[in-house]
Amino acid sequence: MKTVVKCSLPGCDDYAVMKVAAPWKDGSHAELNTYGYACPAHTEDVVAYAEGRAKAYRLAPGESVGKIGTVPLANA
Repeated sequence: MKTVVKCSLPGCDDYAVMKVAAPWKDGSHAELNTYGYACPAHTEDVVAYAEGRAKAYRLAPGESVGKIGTVPLANA
């Protein structure tokens, strides 16, 4: 079964082709922190929204978040 992901921008029902994410780590664990998904028309908007959310987040001691970017979704 194929998973269909829609754009995260409110009001958009288009299929996402990009994951908006940033590398995150806390010293012992690392992962890609997902901020949203974007269709071709809204990639810049979803990234800008993610950057605003990231600025409001307070890091815990030992925690770090890298630069927010985009990753193509497989089979998009």
